[in-house]
Amino acid sequence: MKLNLEYLYDFQKERYKYYSELVLNEKKDLYITEYKNCYTLPARPGSTLFGIGGAVDDKFNEIRDSFILHGKSDAVFFGGKYEFTDNEVEFLKGEYIYLGYIRNHWGHFLVDFCTRLWFLKNTKDQKFIFIVDENRVFSFIPQIQRFIELLGIDPRNIVFCNHIFKIEKLIIPQQSYQTNKYFSKEYSRIFDMVRSNIQPTCNYKKFEKIYYSRKNFYKAKGTEINLDLMDNFFEKNDFNIIYPETLSLDDQIAYINDSNELAMISGTLIHNLVFLDSSRTDKIIYIINKTYIVNIMALDTLKIKNISPIMIDSYYSKYPVSLGFGPFMLSPSICLHKFIKEKGLKIYDPLFNSYDYLIKTISRYELMYQKINFINSQIKFSNPSSDAWNYFDVNNIYMWLNCCSQYELFDKKVYGLYQSSREVSDSLLHVEQKPISSNKIQMVMLDNYLLYSVHVSNFGWTNFSVDSNYVGFLNLNRKIEAFIIKSKFDIHYRCFYNDDGWSSVCQSNEICGTTGKSKKIQGICISTNDESVLLEYRIYQFNNGWSNWVKNNTEIFSKDGFCALEIRIKI
Repeated sequence: MKLNLEYLYDFQKERYKYYSELVLNEKKDLYITEYKNCYTLPARPGSTLFGIGGAVDDKFNEIRDSFILHGKSDAVFFGGKYEFTDNEVEFLKGEYIYLGYIRNHWGHFLVDFCTRLWFLKNTKDQKFIFIVDENRVFSFIPQIQRFIELLGIDPRNIVFCNHIFKIEKLIIPQQSYQTNKYFSKEYSRIFDMVRSNIQPTCNYKKFEKIYYSRKNFYKAKGTEINLDLMDNFFEKNDFNIIYPETLSLDDQIAYINDSNELAMISGTLIHNLVFLDSSRTDKIIYIINKTYIVNIMALDTLKIKNISPIMIDSYYSKYPVSLGFGPFMLSPSICLHKFIKEKGLKIYDPLFNSYDYLIKTISRYELMYQKINFINSQIKFSNPSSDAWNYFDVNNIYMWLNCCSQYELFDKKVYGLYQSSREVSDSLLHVEQKPISSNKIQMVMLDNYLLYSVHVSNFGWTNFSVDSNYVGFLNLNRKIEAFIIKSKFDIHYRCFYNDDGWSSVCQSNEICGTTGKSKKIQGICISTNDESVLLEYRIYQFNNGWSNWVKNNTEIFSKDGFCALEIRIKI
């Protein structure tokens, strides 16, 4: 790898030169370790980046090979043991391959969470286990789900460890890549295998020049400024604008490999280059830096793939920031203007050179920085699935609510799915750049909300889910024993048992079924008398997958019970 540093600020050239010349060693031989009657521990909050958990042996000693390690000093990003009792443990018979910790973050998945997938046995019956946050009902986001499928793994053979398991036999593959320390050919082969199996959709069309935009990325809307300006510039210069969030993983990988010129903003998009065919040495890649921070993990990706991109500094940065929170302001810098002139590109947008527009966007940057970095207080509000108070960072709530269509921010109230009679204090927000004078906000219920939760055998109640999101388990054969629906619509529901027949009809906020009696529900029926509402629902059976959607007041049965439920409504 040899970076083209011609279009960086002078103070950045030396920094990039230094980090790019740091050696990332190639590891020749990876190993596996095997344990019998060991335990896997779900993730709990701890002093490490992703928490504590992982695996311990039959004598309750930590298994360090189950950790996620980082850097030459082997800093622990995830791992560690904690105390537990026998009544918290479920036994899993058979052999499982340990895949480590996972959460639904695409960038971290590529560099931290998929590194053990190099060890795949040639059997369709092989079982795997991922560690997830304790008591969390987990399912893959679509990109990760498709990644797993393209590797030839049946997602139904993956267990998510959200409580403690004792496992008859556990195989732990070594990390095939440890950030900033080493990589292996096995790590690259994971992505080569995925790439070799892609099937682009019928909407896929090959383009010579592509610009990967972050404009539609939900988090970027609250942390990045002038994405439109950059999109328009590249589009006017004959780049086809691609929005990764709108594409299948297959199409994304095809675009990366089929184009001849590829431009992108620095960030997670760089990690997608792991899918690039190494034979495409002719590809021209432009990386537009949105910050002064050198992302050394992204440089790892470039080293592993031996990619030599053209780096362009194009940002305004007045204050220190972190990569995770920002904010970031893209700006037509002198570096970008130099690049434009020397490459024969053109500026069509008058805002590109507008002093007034620059001052306006700097004002936005100042307000965004205050919102993200000056406000570190926490607020609390009631969780609908319990009486406990949960704490959330003010800024995360603000950005989260701004990104969800179910929510609106207005004056001193946050309209959402969660309702509390108490006000939320110790907070200060800016709504659309208009400061709230009060230091209190209140959660208020929307008129068209729908919440539902299920009680699962050997687990208990799940968190409440919202319209068109399932509750339950897709990867464990655990049956639903009861459910509850909360809604302002006139919704009624009942359940069926082979021995007892249909239960009495329940209304909103009433529990349907039994808990603690190990009686699985074998049929349900949900209905509404509200003619303005289209109500549909379906169930998930462990061996047969999802049923078809059924409409209002339709009885649906499963002799062996079902593991997940999904409801959707349309007004």
